[in-house]
Amino acid sequence: MQFMVRQRTKRLFIVQCAQTHSAGNLFKQKFQSLFVVRYFFMRLIKPVRTERAYRFDLIFYAVSPLSLGLLLYIYSPLESRAEILLLGLVGLVLWSLIEYLLHRFVLHGLPPFKRWHTQHHNQPMARICLPTALSMLLILLLVFLPSLCVFNIWQASSFTCGVLSGYAIYTHIHHATHHARQTNGWLARRQREHAIHHASHHFSLQPKERNFGVTNQFWDRLFHTAAH
Repeated sequence: MQFMVRQRTKRLFIVQCAQTHSAGNLFKQKFQSLFVVRYFFMRLIKPVRTERAYRFDLIFYAVSPLSLGLLLYIYSPLESRAEILLLGLVGLVLWSLIEYLLHRFVLHGLPPFKRWHTQHHNQPMARICLPTALSMLLILLLVFLPSLCVFNIWQASSFTCGVLSGYAIYTHIHHATHHARQTNGWLARRQREHAIHHASHHFSLQPKERNFGVTNQFWDRLFHTAAH
C-alpha cells in the first residue's frame, strides 16, 4: 500500500514539474515575442533617422499628395469634381492651423512628442522627424477616418489629400529652414522667424516661446505668439 502511494506521489510530482516547465517555456516565449515586437516598434518610431530614411520621408511626402490628387482626378465622379476640389483646398488651408496647434501644444507639451521635439531643439541640424509610418498612421486615424464619418469616400479622400499636401509643404519648408542657405526673400524670412523660435525655447529671449508656425505666421499673429 505504501509502495503504491509513493508511486502515485512520484507520478504527480513528475506531472507537476512538467506542467511548471511547460508554463515557464510559454512565459519565456511570450516574453521574447513581446520583446521582439517592442524592439521593432521602437525602431519604427525612432525620431532620429538615417540619411536614407530621412530622404525617403522627403520624397514620399512630395509624391504621395500628388499621387492621391491624380487618382482623385481620374476616378472621382465628374459631377463631384468642384466639391472635391473645394474640400481639398479646405484641407490645405486648415493644415496651417493644425500645424500651429500641433507645434505649440503637442510638440511642446505632450509626451513622447515633447521629448522628441526637445531632441530636435538640442540638435537642430540632426535628421530628426516623425517617421513616415507613424505620421501616415496619425493622418489616417485623425484625419481620414473622422472625415469618412461625415463625407463620402471621395470627399474624405480629397479633404485628407489637402491636409497631406499641407503636411508635405511643412516638411519641406522645415527642412529648408535648417539646411538651405538663403540671404533674402520669403524663405530667408521663414528661417529668421524659425531661428527666433529656437532661441526663445533655449535662452528665454522672449517672455515665452514664440513663432510656432513654420510655413506662415498668420496664427502666431492671431494668438499673439509672433516675434520678429
